[in-house]
Amino acid sequence: MRATCETCGQVQPPDWQPGDLCVHCGAAVRREHRCYWCVKYTPDGKYCRHCGAGQIPAEQYAAARWLKHVGSDQFVIPPRLATMEPDQIAHFTRLYEAQGNVIAQHVQGMQLAESLLRQSGGWAQAWEEAILPRLPLPEEEMELLLMPPLGGGSDAERLLEIRDESPLPIARSLASLARLRLLLATDISFAEAELWPDFQTARTHLNDRDLILQGEAGITLCHWRLLMEQISYSTEYQLKSAVYAASEGPSRVEAHTSIALFDACNRPGPQPVLPEALGSANPDIAFAAALASQAPDALHAALRVPLRRFAAALTLTKMGADFDLAALLPGFNSQQISKLLWTISQQERPRPDLRPLLLRLLNSKSLSRYEIAPVEDLMMLDLRPGDAVRLITLYPVPYFITKVLTSPSLPPGEVPDVCYELLRYDLFDPLQIPALNTVIADGALPISCVPTMVGMAPVNSFRNLENLVWEQLRTHQVGELQPLHRLLRGFLTNVAQSELVRGWANRLLTGWYEGDYQADRPALTFTEAAARTYFATFQEFVEDQVYLLENPADFQTLEAGYRLYYPLQEVRDVTDPALVNAPLATLPSPLLHRLRTALVAFVNEQGEWYPRQGALHILNFMRAHQPWQAEAQATLEAMRGGYYASEVERLLAN
Repeated sequence: MRATCETCGQVQPPDWQPGDLCVHCGAAVRREHRCYWCVKYTPDGKYCRHCGAGQIPAEQYAAARWLKHVGSDQFVIPPRLATMEPDQIAHFTRLYEAQGNVIAQHVQGMQLAESLLRQSGGWAQAWEEAILPRLPLPEEEMELLLMPPLGGGSDAERLLEIRDESPLPIARSLASLARLRLLLATDISFAEAELWPDFQTARTHLNDRDLILQGEAGITLCHWRLLMEQISYSTEYQLKSAVYAASEGPSRVEAHTSIALFDACNRPGPQPVLPEALGSANPDIAFAAALASQAPDALHAALRVPLRRFAAALTLTKMGADFDLAALLPGFNSQQISKLLWTISQQERPRPDLRPLLLRLLNSKSLSRYEIAPVEDLMMLDLRPGDAVRLITLYPVPYFITKVLTSPSLPPGEVPDVCYELLRYDLFDPLQIPALNTVIADGALPISCVPTMVGMAPVNSFRNLENLVWEQLRTHQVGELQPLHRLLRGFLTNVAQSELVRGWANRLLTGWYEGDYQADRPALTFTEAAARTYFATFQEFVEDQVYLLENPADFQTLEAGYRLYYPLQEVRDVTDPALVNAPLATLPSPLLHRLRTALVAFVNEQGEWYPRQGALHILNFMRAHQPWQAEAQATLEAMRGGYYASEVERLLAN
């Protein structure tokens, strides 16, 4: 039974009473009931206006449908029911209503969902009109429609049961859309409300052939809470097309506002809205319009409303408006805080007012990488002492370390501490972190830090330190370089050290010792000027050379170990014996004796010619110094007939 207006044809609400006028147009209303034969609604009377079947009392409808099912003729059913025993009518009624109640359950569920949506697509009525003429159904078909009774006490609970239990796709879809509408009006979180399946279902209808359902999905997914808090859409065209489907119907204002808000979330600046949207009686539409148009007064007022506070704060933040965000942030959840901080970080404006919160978040163990990233970015806009090391410790990966090192707010004095931290993580690698090359080239690391870094570096990091050490050797004076120089010499001469480290030190030192004519730095050799370019004193240089000459076995397996003797080779280019003899004369006699003995042994060992030729030149230069003349002459005389006899003879002949 239902009541329908005789003028506008609209169905009256369930609480309609006889004598009431149409709630839509005020005209007279007539009562209607379903015809047992064609199942269409027909006014009270003797015959159905559609199929002509005789009418029966409404309470006999179920029994009449069953009689039709078992084969009774259209014209036989009314008189047969009139003479049938009440118990038999009740029996046929129970048989039919066993299925009819299942259908009613589905219809009521869909009607519940439809009542919460913005648009009425008549989905429940359409399904009911399609299924009722087929009742009763075969048992196998009926089995597919069975569903547990709804037990939820609230609309949200009943909609959840329909979404999860209904065998009807349209019922599940309507329930999902209704749940979104219902729960978005509350302050319940998306995770707590289990809205993700509903959101996914709504997305599947953005291209639906049913334009009303498509439009409903579109404006639902453009609800301001979804756009501002939760969802990022990659299918802009698809979503807008769905909303446009609702833009000319009863949801015109909401549809246009939804499009404006979507654009505001994905483009800079305010978006135009319909004038009636800002003043809408629907608070969701009015607030969405304020968000889209960036109306400052409405947004500041919304900061006092818990459900709208985050969306208002996010929009005001995008606008660059002044408000006490630091006081509001603790009241937001981690996802909301992250979204706000991402927005602020993209503005690249330091926010010292947020520093206490940022520090608390940095120390939190529960945040994801996505949530902590904007915190780090904001910290880098206003780095204070200790911040850089703290950040690298939290996220020691190359691309992030590069961001720290290139941050304009990084205090210069923090660079050494950052580099120490990189060495602890074995990450001091200019290939992976190109910003280290800039640090090295700009001299951001004081020379006093470099020996410490070399001393603490893991073995695998030595090659990565090569450019740093070379830059220090190339650009600093001998006095500043002595701690580093002694450290490298210590690596080189320590046979307990790994061959990798010793070879690394040898490569750096011998490359440095070769000199740089562009920088007017002479190659290392046995002259005062050359030796003092690299060593603190000439005596220290000679002691170093004597050690090399006296312990050749320690350096035989060293990669390019022969380059250690290049200072001897350079003596060949010295033409004035006094340049060598004068500093040699300042040496203690025992050291001078060791040098002469070591040079003779070096020559007699045979090997690479040029360094040994240089050693013979030193012995020959000693003949030019009167106190050493006799001994030097005797030394060379004793080397006649040896492997290098021709060079000895040439020197003695001059």
